[in-house]
Amino acid sequence: MKYLGVWVVLLMQGLCVLPVVGYDLLILHTNDFHDRVEETNKYSGYCRPQDATAGKCFGGVSRIKSKVDEQRRKYENILLLDGGDQFQGTLWFYEFGGELLSHFMNLIGYDAIGLGNHEFDNGVEGLVPFVDNATFRILSSNIDLSNTPVLQGKIQRSAKFDIGGETIGVIGYTTTDTTYISNPGSVKFTDELTAVQAEADKLMADGVNKIIAVGHQGFGRDRDMASNLRGVDVIVGGHSNTFLYTGDAPSNEDPLGDYPFVTQTSATGETVLVVQDYAFGKYLGSLHVTFDNDGKVTSYHGNPILLDASVPKDNETETIVQSLLPQILAMQSEPIGSSHVFLEGDAKVCRTRECNMGNFICDGMLKQNLRHSDARYWSDVSIAVMNSGGIRTSIDKGPITVGDAIKVQPFRNTVDIVELRGESVLKILEHAASLWSEESDRLFGGFLQVSGMRIVYDMSQATGSRVIDVQMMCSKCSIPHFEPLNVTEIYQIVMNNYIANGGDTYTMIPTHTVRRHTIGNVDLDIFTEHIRQNSPVIQGLEGRIRFVQDLMADGLTSKLVKQECPKCAVKSTDSAPGVAVSSTLVVLGLLGLALWAPLVGFFGSRVLYVSVDNSQRHVSDQYGSSNSLSDQCGSSNSLSDQCGSSNSLSDQCGSSNSLSDRCGSSNSLSDRCGSSNSLSDQCGSSNSLSDRCGSSNSLSDRCGSSNSLSDRCGSSNSLSDRCGSSNSLSDR
Repeated sequence: MKYLGVWVVLLMQGLCVLPVVGYDLLILHTNDFHDRVEETNKYSGYCRPQDATAGKCFGGVSRIKSKVDEQRRKYENILLLDGGDQFQGTLWFYEFGGELLSHFMNLIGYDAIGLGNHEFDNGVEGLVPFVDNATFRILSSNIDLSNTPVLQGKIQRSAKFDIGGETIGVIGYTTTDTTYISNPGSVKFTDELTAVQAEADKLMADGVNKIIAVGHQGFGRDRDMASNLRGVDVIVGGHSNTFLYTGDAPSNEDPLGDYPFVTQTSATGETVLVVQDYAFGKYLGSLHVTFDNDGKVTSYHGNPILLDASVPKDNETETIVQSLLPQILAMQSEPIGSSHVFLEGDAKVCRTRECNMGNFICDGMLKQNLRHSDARYWSDVSIAVMNSGGIRTSIDKGPITVGDAIKVQPFRNTVDIVELRGESVLKILEHAASLWSEESDRLFGGFLQVSGMRIVYDMSQATGSRVIDVQMMCSKCSIPHFEPLNVTEIYQIVMNNYIANGGDTYTMIPTHTVRRHTIGNVDLDIFTEHIRQNSPVIQGLEGRIRFVQDLMADGLTSKLVKQECPKCAVKSTDSAPGVAVSSTLVVLGLLGLALWAPLVGFFGSRVLYVSVDNSQRHVSDQYGSSNSLSDQCGSSNSLSDQCGSSNSLSDQCGSSNSLSDRCGSSNSLSDRCGSSNSLSDQCGSSNSLSDRCGSSNSLSDRCGSSNSLSDRCGSSNSLSDRCGSSNSLSDR
């Protein structure tokens, strides 16, 4: 017993120095919900009744509510956040707006939302009902409401939450791009990083040492911001629909990386966690974080939880959904046509290259706005453009309803005709190219889908010099055909009022507009009418947007050589090169014509992009004034005269009797050019050059013994005359 007192003292001393266990917080989160009130299919589209019965559908507000309630029963310290873009995407928003969304968020029990750009799609007046109905905190630290009194006092920079005896600070932020990609009106936005840091400093000064930023600017920017902030422990993001997952993905989404993304601040080296949960309510993000007494992150784990059929629907929430569903079904089920093809509207496609949904929409815009002020011409308007960010989803092969159309074009923009000079068109296309990216978290919604244009980009070139070729459908002509862009000509272009007003950062459009004709037709109405008139829809890819890198993929060209060219419409000092690497280049390259010497003598110091492939050099000049290939080759009336004295084109290409032997093992020129660059596409429906000439393996065999190709084709002095009225071989 005499040692008992000693042990008691030692035990008490030991209790005083026991290590801190830490504070555990579970952060549940969503982002980019986009009004997916009902369950959806695995692509976050319409869940067909048979798929729902088979348990093949996901998400919806009823499942989110059920899973959140389950997590609250299991864990004590929970914070439920949303990274923005609750608005826009389905008929539910089209019919009920933002007020119903805030009602569901109240019911689920969200603590806060960081406002996204789509919350401003219907203007400030469209956001007010959402804000006024919310019982959760609405946050944005970089928002300036000084000119918007109706929202003043309703949106906070940050908020404090007392959870399990600890204070958690939450800071909101909204992408500054909202000014250009949505309709915020008088609302302004300041730099996200600066605003978040200023608010973090205030919270730390108040003694808060556990800080979370929640907002909407994209994973790439969140990642960069995380390493440059002080005092912020976790970033819950949105905007880029990024899927992070540790381990094998449970559905069809491919993870960009592990969950969470982990980085350290550059100033102090402290750990910062960055998360998103993909989008559309398909998952519920679940991040467990342990903090020490100083508020530093000591451990973490978690993953997005797939809300599949194994997650039951909350009865109360589902009752509300079902009570409103008849209004949605009435609108959704009205048939307007059908499609024989899949109409691709996915952002990863339409924001990076030509997509057939973009083609179809632009063709409809053009067709509905044809003008005939002069009987000599087929139309005053021959071109249409569409920002790809306005294409919201795809349409499956099969019947098309009003609901399908609304999901594709939900913004209800009006359509105008804008007059722009050719030089301004080039600036617009260069701007699109400057923001182009294939990275999933940096996709540019301003990338333009087109009708009445053919564009070739070279994304390896410096910003401002990426537009290599632009062909425009003529309007002052009796037969529509493509012509090289004329920088001084005024073009009438159909576009929606969103980009006509400078949306998606196209501030140069209103600045350079010569004249604007307000038509007032709604884009959705034009789209639905175009479906009705063209059902069943058969829309493909047509080579409207191409990339030099794709043309070079088969080794057809190895490098581009730039030379000076005083006669070009666009000189080398301008923002876009004046000469095109177009289909003409590819065709001449494949034929192997030895045109370099006479062309240098003819053009002098003109800016030429010359493709060099081994010992052959293939030249195209789309901006030259000559209307025929023979004019470009010289004064001779015969292509054979320009190629040499040989009687056969095959002699000029080599000893082989077949063009296919010169081009490779393939018998079809289309094989050498790709699916859309074949000579058959330019000259006719045939898939091979031999098909156009006959079954013979030699072009000279088909033309006969004549010394002149023009002799065999007819009396015309130019190849373009034989192909049609078009001014260039690439047009055909």
